[in-house]
Amino acid sequence: LGVTAGASFGAAVSITLSFAVLGQVWIGTSLSALVMALSVSALIFYLGNRRSLTSTTLILVGVIMNFFFQALQQYLQYRASPEIAQVISGWTFGNLQRSSWISASVSAFTWTAAMLISLTYAWKLTAFADGAERANGLGINTNRLRMFAFTVSSILVSAAVAFIGTVAFVGLIAPHCTKMILGDDQRFLIISSSIMGSILMLAASVISKLLSEGATLPVGIVTSVIGVPFLFFLLMRSKE
Repeated sequence: LGVTAGASFGAAVSITLSFAVLGQVWIGTSLSALVMALSVSALIFYLGNRRSLTSTTLILVGVIMNFFFQALQQYLQYRASPEIAQVISGWTFGNLQRSSWISASVSAFTWTAAMLISLTYAWKLTAFADGAERANGLGINTNRLRMFAFTVSSILVSAAVAFIGTVAFVGLIAPHCTKMILGDDQRFLIISSSIMGSILMLAASVISKLLSEGATLPVGIVTSVIGVPFLFFLLMRSKE
């Protein structure tokens, strides 16, 4: 939906301006990524309510968002000094070597809070997965539920992207793999998707070390190489 691209652009702006909060650059980068991620989510949510957009149209809007924010980020790289441009360029690949105990602690806290809150909405999300009409028939405020899902997703995306950079396809592969195994019950799917995503990241990290001797290949490249054929698999499977 373009949330990751928006968060990436926000972090790139912070890197370019050396934006710091309380004297800490990583806090400024995280806040910039969060603000942009929430802004993109709010815009998508607004368009969805305004035009009653279908899922296909929302995905198309997301593609447009991705191209737009990538263009803005490339402009920043073009205008920045060679040193800053190199930092932004390297950061966009996604690299676990940038993680630290501080970033791990912040991400762990964000994840724990998001999971605990999301589990209270598990049955509503399960009903919503069967369609908005059925969810409305059960008395669920689907607009509020959409806003909740967008907000939590944006916070989780920004918490990850702000520290290690863009890592593609994890949010696509992990939930679909878990869904094929466990089904649509969100009581199990929410936690299991997180576990599957963690396993995928660890596996990608190991592969990145094995493929590049003497230097660690950015993990975002590995997940993209895995994610593209998996996306084709999903498309072919949906036609059966």
